[in-house]
Amino acid sequence: MSDAMQPLPVFVDEDIGLDELSRSLRCNTELIVTLVHEGVLEPMGESAQDWRFAGAALLRARRAVRLARDLQPRFILVENV
Repeated sequence: MSDAMQPLPVFVDEDIGLDELSRSLRCNTELIVTLVHEGVLEPMGESAQDWRFAGAALLRARRAVRLARDLQPRFILVENV
């Protein structure tokens, strides 16, 4: 199985930080920050440095990142029209 096809770890019983979530989802932290600002994800903590995400939020984050990756080329095409 290729590296891209490896299953991602699921953190159900523990909270994870921004960097750990970013690594788990194989995306940059800016995308996660955007998802928080848009209300898709709700971290615990005041600032991004202190954010903790409940393990169950990983499933929502995976879906959101996948949608962002799938839709990004379409948004670029629409903006260039």
